[in-house]
Amino acid sequence: MNRPNLWSEQKEILFEDNHLLVINKPAGILVQGDETGDEPLSKKAEEYLKFKYKKPGAAFVGVCHRIDRPVS
Repeated sequence: MNRPNLWSEQKEILFEDNHLLVINKPAGILVQGDETGDEPLSKKAEEYLKFKYKKPGAAFVGVCHRIDRPVS
């Protein structure tokens, strides 16, 4: 299996382990899905964590804020 392409733009990972991923995202990046159909950062983070830490099934990804693309 190939490593998922998590970052098409540069994002700073502030902390990472197999349970937590803290990202300093730049403005304009979609965090949660919306009607545009663009792939959100939360989905990319889920794929990344599942791959890197060999998590079976779905990995839970929660967002701790609502500063999403429309407001950033």
